[in-house]
Amino acid sequence: MQGAFFEAHKALGHFDLSEAGWEEALSIALGDRGIVAHRQVEFALHYKGRRVGRFFVDMIAERDEQILPELKKVALMPVHLAKIIAYLRVTDIQLGILVSFGGRRVDYQRVPNRVSARIATAGNPLPPSFLRAMEPRLAQELWTAFGEVHVGLGPGFMHMHYRRACQVELRLRQVPFEKINEVVVQFRGQPIERCEVPLLIVGGRLLVVPLAVLTVTPWIVERYRQFLKLLDISEGLIVNFYSKELEAVRVAL
Repeated sequence: MQGAFFEAHKALGHFDLSEAGWEEALSIALGDRGIVAHRQVEFALHYKGRRVGRFFVDMIAERDEQILPELKKVALMPVHLAKIIAYLRVTDIQLGILVSFGGRRVDYQRVPNRVSARIATAGNPLPPSFLRAMEPRLAQELWTAFGEVHVGLGPGFMHMHYRRACQVELRLRQVPFEKINEVVVQFRGQPIERCEVPLLIVGGRLLVVPLAVLTVTPWIVERYRQFLKLLDISEGLIVNFYSKELEAVRVAL
């Protein structure tokens, strides 16, 4: 497979291809070597026995055994490793290869499935101080629940996957919550449009927003502060599952 990586990069490395373009090129190079490349393969995603959605892997290469290449057009980062580990665990494929076509040379890393038996996560097991102040009775239970989801799924999935897994975890812990699928945006007291949102209200008074974003920007915080106003709630929490370290950001009026 390494030969296919180098061949594709040598011929196309100056063209700034999309990841889909690299998928196509690598499929051709692998096919010439007698390796079948299945692109954008769908898998069901489960959390504690409950289906929480589906996801797609870039490619599964197959000849004598299956290998999962994860293709990037940027430099490899720790979050990419965490993502392919999560994919290997869910798919039960025994070997993954992280490949970056974004530099002057191909960069690749073999990732055996033995490291995916447990995804180590960084972070404090104690809830953030602002969460303890907001919800002194539920803070530890909530933070433990979010940590369980973070370890259980691992990084690399979508907002909706983490929200559904959070719902499963909160139900198992008998923590009361309400799911909000949409809100009505108003202007000068008049309804304008229904807006889909990934929101949970815990205990009737705390807004929880499970997200998976590279950075929780001030714009994102302000966006969910506006939802606090719409829902007449004073405080909220953005929980970001994107990276190896679980992140929490306070939102308040």
